Amino acid sequence: HSPPGSGLIVLKIADFRLIKEQKQVEQSTLMTVAGTMPLMSREMLMGTEDGEVKADSKV
Repeated sequence: HSPPGSGLIVLKIADFRLIKEQKQVEQSTLMTVAGTMPLMSREMLMGTEDGEVKADSKV
């Protein structure tokens, strides 16, 4: 929220069409990510060389 009379506006954008599907296969996890590409974070769009996607890691 904004302090009254400050004239500041806070805008939050969320992509509610983001879908994650996880399937356990022995020790590894397979994940399919779908969503609106322009609204997805760069961490989700870019993976590592081995195909990992880490949303909490630095890019």
